[in-house]
Amino acid sequence: MILNKKERASEFEKLLELYQTEGGKNLMSENQRLRIERMELADNLLRKYHTKPEVANMLINRYNVSRATAYRDLDDSQQLFNISNDFSKQYWRSVLVDWVIDNMKLARRKDNFREVNSAQKNLMALLGLDKDDKENIDPALLQQHIYQIGLPAEAMQFLQMMLQGGAIDLNKVREKQLKLNTEDTEAEVIGE
Repeated sequence: MILNKKERASEFEKLLELYQTEGGKNLMSENQRLRIERMELADNLLRKYHTKPEVANMLINRYNVSRATAYRDLDDSQQLFNISNDFSKQYWRSVLVDWVIDNMKLARRKDNFREVNSAQKNLMALLGLDKDDKENIDPALLQQHIYQIGLPAEAMQFLQMMLQGGAIDLNKVREKQLKLNTEDTEAEVIGE
């Protein structure tokens, strides 16, 4: 069956939806499961730094598919597993994490604990576990705090006015202040 590009894209979208749905593999046809298997293998081989032609040949030999099908599976696996941009930071982080884990396993088998520790340190740095999470909020910062503020008597009057009325009429405040100032000072009247 020959599909045009639009039909092939639609078929891939259905396959992607089934793949991402929990239990979706059970709903796939045998051909769809086989195609997913080929794409997973292609993804794994690409991450191990095999070239596209090498991976295509491995798919052809293992699954007895045509060259066109092998390359289509390669392209679809890159789209499915989001590794189409070989220069993206996320892709390289993923590749490096795989390498570090492989190195850690190898060092464990050889009982080389210095290398295991080095690999663990590298893995922590790659995954960002060596830094504080900016998204996590310290619960202590969310607790209610009580602050004591010392205010002069004049400021207390303003604060009380604000709490009672919700606003302060600065003209009235200025009038009261002028009135208080004139009462406190004695004025000397110079003759007429």
